[in-house]
Amino acid sequence: MTQIAQLNTQLRGLKPTDPAAATLMDQRDKAIDLLSQLMDIRVTTDNTNQTTIYTTNGVELVGAQASQLIFNSQGTLNANSQWNANPANSSVGSLSIKLANGALVDMIETKSISSGQIAADLTLRDKTLVQAQAQIDQLAATMASALSDKTTDGTLAPAALAPKAGFDLDLSNCCRATPINLSYTDTATNTLHQVTIVRVDDPAALPLSNAGAGPNHQVIGVNFSGGMASVVSQLNSAFGAANLQFSNPLGSTLRVLDNGTGTATVNAASVTTTVSSLANGSIPLPVFTDGNLLYTGSITRNGSQQTGLAGRITVNAALLSDPSKFTVYNTSPVTNAVTQRARTSSIPS
Repeated sequence: MTQIAQLNTQLRGLKPTDPAAATLMDQRDKAIDLLSQLMDIRVTTDNTNQTTIYTTNGVELVGAQASQLIFNSQGTLNANSQWNANPANSSVGSLSIKLANGALVDMIETKSISSGQIAADLTLRDKTLVQAQAQIDQLAATMASALSDKTTDGTLAPAALAPKAGFDLDLSNCCRATPINLSYTDTATNTLHQVTIVRVDDPAALPLSNAGAGPNHQVIGVNFSGGMASVVSQLNSAFGAANLQFSNPLGSTLRVLDNGTGTATVNAASVTTTVSSLANGSIPLPVFTDGNLLYTGSITRNGSQQTGLAGRITVNAALLSDPSKFTVYNTSPVTNAVTQRARTSSIPS
């Protein structure tokens, strides 16, 4: 852009038939061609042989003077580095342009570059690679959770509560982010609804996005840090209009019922926990960990534990030091040979 502006200055006052002007115009055309490979541009030339260049959405790149592109590098990127329109929340480099009048324009936020090498690089950094990373992180998370997660169905709520009906769930071992799942039917429309309740202990991470869930699948984050009374209050506030009722009859039990009017039916409820011990009396075991941490998919203001997991996932160090735990999952009494084989056969090869 600077070169084009300098050539404009040199061409000012020269007649188009001047041999020197022809050479300078060839040089300017080459510079414009190079610029067009970097970004989409719109070129105009007036009757004094002065060229003005804009992006296709009207940002001036070259006029009487050249504008200046400014890249604010953030250094080496990591798994959590992502662009955000809010500079305070963005952790990757921004691309701005300083116009001849001193004004600054954010070229990414204003979508001022839509094609060319720069646009391709921005798309790669902010979309393509982010999506690819999310996919391999999801693969790692699924692999870890498939081996370590244990789902327990709720027990039927006491019959004495009739006409209300539903389930009791034991949340005593509910790890961070491991979900509570329930399904209910809106009897007025005969519509089946799925609900995933995610434990979130960092209020700054709420509300959760429902992105990726189906039209009748609601994902809701609930802050557990205030205890069961707070959990019940949050859930009743969220699902009262759906004719569901939540309560805490005792201890760490969460009870979910319909309201007894026949407007909704609670079909099923379960809670998923992440097994932390290698000899826990059940088949699931934490074969994979997030470095030295248990993988639970916890969510904080900094994002999900899943982000970047593919780069951190490792085989549980305790399992490497004692491979017998692949088969011996109970020590009192010691797992017998038949159930040893059962645990081994449950682990994908």
